Amino acid sequence: MSAKTVVTVTETSSEETEPEFWDTQQVAIFLGVATGTLRYWHWEGTGPPSYKLGRHRKYRPIEVRAWVNSCRADPKPRHERP
Repeated sequence: MSAKTVVTVTETSSEETEPEFWDTQQVAIFLGVATGTLRYWHWEGTGPPSYKLGRHRKYRPIEVRAWVNSCRADPKPRHERP
């Protein structure tokens, strides 16, 4: 007799597999900017939302993505340009 093996494949969302927080370096790589740019944006109040955990600044990946989506600049049709 042979034993049957059942394999179940389940899909997981990226939220389940990624860490709860990104550090400044990870966000900088994701956005393609320098870590100094993130610090400047934080100082200006224009960057992605962040959390101060002890001495470390952390970012939630889902909030960084939402911030990127909020920065979308829709081009104006040619006839509306000055």
